[in-house]
Amino acid sequence: MKLKKSKDSEITVLLALQKIVKVNKQITQITNDTKKAIELHKEQITILEGVVNIDEEVLKGKNKVRKLLDKAKSDLTTLEEEGMSNKVQKEAHHKSYTLQRG
Repeated sequence: MKLKKSKDSEITVLLALQKIVKVNKQITQITNDTKKAIELHKEQITILEGVVNIDEEVLKGKNKVRKLLDKAKSDLTTLEEEGMSNKVQKEAHHKSYTLQRG
């Protein structure tokens, strides 16, 4: 099914990105709970997977959701290998800040 461009498509993607900002803020507040951080990263990936096709096919990659999704998957791998660290918190804070600034 071909997705059609509409204001709803853009709003859907923007709402998903707002959810990602909230998840990133939660990650920045976690100190040593790797399990919770992994859970939040998986939530983030699920949200992004839900809108990546809309962004790519309808909005022509305007919001760079594919790049965010790939980064989230990479961060999850790092988190699973290294555990929760200051580095993970800083990256989550940076992503949150970047998304808020547009």
